Amino acid sequence: MWNLKTKSVLHLIENCPTPESIIRMGIEALRAILRKVSKGKLGQERAMEIFEAAQKSVGINEGKEGILREIGHLVSNIRNEDRFIDGLEKERF
Repeated sequence: MWNLKTKSVLHLIENCPTPESIIRMGIEALRAILRKVSKGKLGQERAMEIFEAAQKSVGINEGKEGILREIGHLVSNIRNEDRFIDGLEKERF
């Protein structure tokens, strides 16, 4: 299981929030993005896991637009909280 606050996860959720978007992107583009965003820590193996999971996903159709908006809102909140915490930590030290 991934930590939802890692840059790689947030990037994927923001840019490829649906199984269809991951499949459309393709395995090679997904691998390249993961490698770049994770600074080389993730690559082919993780890309295959994600791609295969997307292929097996049944996805949703009803309410999809609202769910995608909510996902964007939640990612924005996570990023804002991270900035707030970073600011507090800098003040402390």
